[in-house]
Amino acid sequence: AVLLALSTLTQSAVPDETAPWKFTTSIGGSYDDNRDGTADDKTGLFELSINSKAEYAAAWTRTKLALSYAPSLRYRSNPRHDQNATDLYHLLSLVASHRMSARLGISAGNNFSYTDDPAVMEAGRTFRENATYWLNTAHLAASYRMLGERAAATLEGSFMLKRYEGQDFARIGDEDRIGAAFGLKYALRAGLTAAGSVSFAGTALGTDYDGVERGSDVTFISVSLERVYRCLTARARGGLSLVNLDNASIDSQTRPGGDIQLVYVTPSGKTSLDLAIRHHAVRGDVAPYASQDRTSASLTARRQLRRNLSMSLSGIYALGDYDADTVALNKDGTVVDASKIDGTDQLGAVLLALTYDYRSNLKLCVSYGFEDWSADDHIRKSHRRNTASISVRAEF
Repeated sequence: AVLLALSTLTQSAVPDETAPWKFTTSIGGSYDDNRDGTADDKTGLFELSINSKAEYAAAWTRTKLALSYAPSLRYRSNPRHDQNATDLYHLLSLVASHRMSARLGISAGNNFSYTDDPAVMEAGRTFRENATYWLNTAHLAASYRMLGERAAATLEGSFMLKRYEGQDFARIGDEDRIGAAFGLKYALRAGLTAAGSVSFAGTALGTDYDGVERGSDVTFISVSLERVYRCLTARARGGLSLVNLDNASIDSQTRPGGDIQLVYVTPSGKTSLDLAIRHHAVRGDVAPYASQDRTSASLTARRQLRRNLSMSLSGIYALGDYDADTVALNKDGTVVDASKIDGTDQLGAVLLALTYDYRSNLKLCVSYGFEDWSADDHIRKSHRRNTASISVRAEF
């Protein structure tokens, strides 16, 4: 019935690709059979969401501008004690770029969101408990082309501010982050590109965790290669993370990091495979650890089954390694929680999704997901979860 109603509405509202404004809306429902991520006494949760988005894009000779606003109405059948049955979320984004000359370009942007999406991703999927917060991120970047387009240099700065509504999440999850990055890229020959970069991220995390801080400064120095064949693109990056902890038993660590990605697309374009393996030192998303080593592997297969029907299947494995020496300290030098010894968490997950293009501006999406967490008790609860969702998306 929803699909038929939206079809009737969109028959006379096919989007104009040249128009500066574009509007999309979607209606969807999802079910989670383990709302709280527990091994026993599982509680299910049904969510209904109505999402809209208005986008404006303009382009001049040297300048581009993109503005969007996306409100989202969420209803939960059985919310947690720290959630509302109904919430209205917002996302506002502004991005501008300007070509100063044939070689030099600059860009700037700002994103403001009020949401409950934890935004901790493994292969494009979120596997963390959601909680309402507001987030503002800003960035400024410049790029310079050299040596007849064969080389380019980039410089970027960013700032992030995150604040949770609930006090339980705020004391461990409120976050301030400042970042900077410099990169060089050079085309060695057709289809082969080498690059090097230095990035810095300074994070103040959970600054109100019992009056102590668990922030960190991470500098990542890396080199990479990208090789493009006819149907295959291979990327490899390796480097070192220099981790300085603001308030832990150890002041600093040097950790290896890197990632490998292989993307294969058949000549017809109907099938693709994406394999990614990553290992990095990242900020600790389990309090009171200041950082963690995270290793993950994912494989995603996409297939165009028919002209208007496509499928994707993803498998994901991730391992988090937490070091007791990164646990925050009290003012007297003792650890905040002596039970927080070395530990790990492991995630295995699969996701199946089908997309049906009913019309050029109307899509039906159905998905199923399964995740299995296995962890030390002092890190997180081991549990399994099944999720299912369906949504209809229309574009005007």
